[in-house]
Amino acid sequence: MSNLPIDAKYISFHSGYKVAIKSELYPAFVGMQLLSRNTSNYWAGLFVKELKSLSSGQFKKQVFVKNIGHGEYTMILPGGSASFRQYNTSDFYIYDLKRDSDNNYYDLQQAQKKPGLFNVEIANN
Repeated sequence: MSNLPIDAKYISFHSGYKVAIKSELYPAFVGMQLLSRNTSNYWAGLFVKELKSLSSGQFKKQVFVKNIGHGEYTMILPGGSASFRQYNTSDFYIYDLKRDSDNNYYDLQQAQKKPGLFNVEIANN
């Protein structure tokens, strides 16, 4: 039996643990999905993929997840963050999404003022 709130909308439930989002945030999540599909927006796609990946029950090493106590976490991703709760049943409930609206992540990345994806090669000496 799940402890998830009654109004939760499931975003990943086919395998592993259930991942649900607060019903008021569901339209924003769907908007990110559409943005990633229709415009190939990498950051929106990454946000959606990482939130759905909670169904594996493990946090990925390349994603920063901050434990804020009592089974509550904040996942920090390029362009925003998501706060979620993990229940005793290991199901996840996303209760807050924040967009980094103060900054345009792409512009800051171009100016090398935000983290980015870089390729580093070691020169043979």
